[in-house]
Amino acid sequence: MAGRTERGSEIDIESQLTSAVDRIARGADHLDVMDGDKPVAVVVPVGLYPRFKRMDEANRQALHEAFTKISQAFADVPDDELERELEKARLDYRAEKRTERDALAAG
Repeated sequence: MAGRTERGSEIDIESQLTSAVDRIARGADHLDVMDGDKPVAVVVPVGLYPRFKRMDEANRQALHEAFTKISQAFADVPDDELERELEKARLDYRAEKRTERDALAAG
């Protein structure tokens, strides 16, 4: 999103909600609400909200389709076997990532 971003602390938002909304109305793309250095919320113009909802729904639908395909692909695999294979894959992945981190740390 190319435009103006503004930041406000959580306390600012609580005490100055009208001002925060005015900043959005004056053209800020969004207002990051912070708790110290940690982002906790974002205020966006109402015109952008339907776009975010559509993106969220599309992502949700894609995830559902992926899980359906995976479920169908393993429909004939017993649950205990599938659990063993998933655990093995998880452990292999972690070992691979650990090796990569160690290699980067070693220089």
